[in-house]
This record gives sequence, structure tokens and C-alpha cells, in this order.
Amino acid sequence: MPRRKKQSRAFQKWLEAQDEAFQIWWQGAECEENGDIKRAIRLYTKAAKLGEPLAQSNLGNLLDDKVSPNRPSEAVYLYKRAIKSGNENAAWNLAMHYRNLGTERWYKYWLRVAADMGEKEALKICRRIDRHSKTPEKVSRRKR
Repeated sequence: MPRRKKQSRAFQKWLEAQDEAFQIWWQGAECEENGDIKRAIRLYTKAAKLGEPLAQSNLGNLLDDKVSPNRPSEAVYLYKRAIKSGNENAAWNLAMHYRNLGTERWYKYWLRVAADMGEKEALKICRRIDRHSKTPEKVSRRKR
């Protein structure tokens, strides 16, 4: 039984840390919505370091689009961390990052990852791509 108590205490601490990270992310989202981008970045950074995937994805967006100069390598790193945590929006954001760069291969790759994770818009686009990319099988011109 003592081992179970240690596990439950550790689990409780983990839950508290996750709740704290989510609350910090929420504050950052409010700041971003109100136009306070600098404060949003500070809060998202704190929550991202605590492992909050929503903060990682949102911070990636800000570093990719809102700050000057843009910090795309940091944004990609954050998107990938969020994707590892199961955030399909981060996969979508990474696909859009590569689309905006004109890198079709990586755009399609991350679009497919987002679709596989259940991101609805990515699913629609992938279906459209699949429909248009199917070519009829080659017909053999040999006589039998």
C-alpha cells in the first residue's frame, strides 16, 4: 500500500502542474485576444515549458506570424512538441507553415498527419488531394 500512496501523490502533483499550465495558457489566450502579444508570449512560454500543448501551438503561431523578426525554427520546434502530445491543431499549423513557405512536400506530409489526428479541415483537403491525384492505371498496348 505505501507504494500506491507515493504513486497517487506523484499523480496528484502531475495533475496540479497540468492545471497550472492550462491556467497560464488561458491567461495568455486572453492577452492575445486583447492584443497584448508581448504578455501573451511570456505566458505561453511559461505554459509551454510546463508541457501545455495548447500553449506550444499558440506560441508557435505567434513566433511564426506575429513577432518581428519571425522565428520560424522555434515555431517548428514548438509545433512538433505539441504534435507529440496529440494536438492536431499544431499539425495543421505546421502544414500551413510549410504551405506558406511553398514547400509542397512537407505541407502535404503535415497535412496528412493532421488528418490522421482528426483535424477536420485537413481531412477535407486530403480527400480532395486524393481525388485529384488518382490517375487511371496504364493500359497495356501489347497484344495477347
